[in-house]
Amino acid sequence: RTLLSLIEENVPMMKKQIHKIDPSEEELLALIGLAFWSVESFETTDLALEMAARYRTKIMSELTARYRRTIGDERGASRIGILLCLLQEFRRAVLTVTSSFEIFHMLGVADENSIILKL
Repeated sequence: RTLLSLIEENVPMMKKQIHKIDPSEEELLALIGLAFWSVESFETTDLALEMAARYRTKIMSELTARYRRTIGDERGASRIGILLCLLQEFRRAVLTVTSSFEIFHMLGVADENSIILKL
């Protein structure tokens, strides 16, 4: 596998998912915020975990309130489920790319200072 093949596999699939779901600007920002504050898999402090949980809760509360005002509870809950599934697809794609770069690192193709490995 090469970087190009990883991009060719993941980017079109993710673009298709995004176009299918067609998130609004607010939804896209909520997804970015939720992704940013998903720090459970990192070594971090209890304070950072607490902050992350608080910010994720705030994001979800605001998104829920927005849906309650605009499309109602039932459709809003469905929309949140769809967005969370999209977020999981992003995480899956990141895991795939990260795993591939770890293999590159083990094979000596990329060293520990590689910017891609640090991302």
